[in-house]
Amino acid sequence: MSLLPLVSSTVTAGIIFVGAAGMVAQEVMPQDEIVDFVKVSPNEDGVSQYLLQETEPFYKKSP
Repeated sequence: MSLLPLVSSTVTAGIIFVGAAGMVAQEVMPQDEIVDFVKVSPNEDGVSQYLLQETEPFYKKSP
């Protein structure tokens, strides 16, 4: 089994998501504002671990 298609589709989905989020941000934010997108992964240190362990989500999806 090759992991390449899985990685490729995951990367493509991430690019599409960030592009869509950027378009929404552009529509609702004032022109001078800056928006940062950060990928949060439980397998990475740094910002990901801080966000997962030290902060509370402002939105939780209903089951």
